[in-house]
Amino acid sequence: MTTACTKQKEKKKAEKQYVEMARRVCSLLPPGDDEAFEEPDLKITMGAKLHGVEVTCLLRLPTDGELYLPVETENFHKRVICRAEDLYRASGATPVDVHAYFMDEERCRTQNPDGWRHLVSDNKRGSKLENIARSLAEFVKARYRPGSESVVFGALSELPLGF
Repeated sequence: MTTACTKQKEKKKAEKQYVEMARRVCSLLPPGDDEAFEEPDLKITMGAKLHGVEVTCLLRLPTDGELYLPVETENFHKRVICRAEDLYRASGATPVDVHAYFMDEERCRTQNPDGWRHLVSDNKRGSKLENIARSLAEFVKARYRPGSESVVFGALSELPLGF
């Protein structure tokens, strides 16, 4: 069970790790003893001097052609993969390891407008995720050959739309 206290400790640990990573790549953060604190997030003591550090994560905004924040897109991709795995398992197919790379939506729309429209046209909530996950699960199931060590599909014409 995760308590508020545990979450706070994890947050402070992560903040300290961010500061340590930043120190390795930037000389602006002074060396010294770090002390977890609330406002600022960390205090760095250097002899008689005290420095406060506030840790903030910034999210990149969508660029031209992107409809969603990159973090939202990444979350969607993870959910697609999990759902595809569930569908694949439910089919009773042989377990496999799959590495899938997604194509951005703008490229999908440009490359195959009719196919993309058909894939995402169902307006029911979650249907886009379900359709893309199903296409991946069916693709893997149709192409896996028992006993094969590794199979790589790279030509766009071989891949399901969106990958």
